[in-house]
Amino acid sequence: GAGDSLFAASAQDASETFSVETFACPEGVTLATLETDVCEPSAEPLVQWSLASEQFDAPLGADEATVSGATTTWRGLPSGTYFVDLTAESFAPGYGEYFIPSSNQVTRQDERTTRIYFDASRSGESINAYVFAVDPAAP
Repeated sequence: GAGDSLFAASAQDASETFSVETFACPEGVTLATLETDVCEPSAEPLVQWSLASEQFDAPLGADEATVSGATTTWRGLPSGTYFVDLTAESFAPGYGEYFIPSSNQVTRQDERTTRIYFDASRSGESINAYVFAVDPAAP
């Protein structure tokens, strides 16, 4: 149907892209109580991300990305395999923490930065970030 040509177009330019999709977790959900299926894709990214790597001349911010709904995508990345550092530069009002499920290719560096092993030949995959509401009463 009509969706087929759309998919073909997106599959072609999926080479060397890196995407982060943010999921809004309900208020009161924390890392300790997280069940990812209670979090829903957000209407907007909730986080301004930046992407850094030794492969890039400078970190790529939201200005260099395409933002569509919950998803922030950087295109035209160098091919090959390397690590990228995904950093939460700022959060939407009411949010203040995020979690990306760890794997053998994903390690948390610090409170704001996650290091992700990026294989450009398999790019087009999206990283899921679960974003938590912060309690305004908390210190």
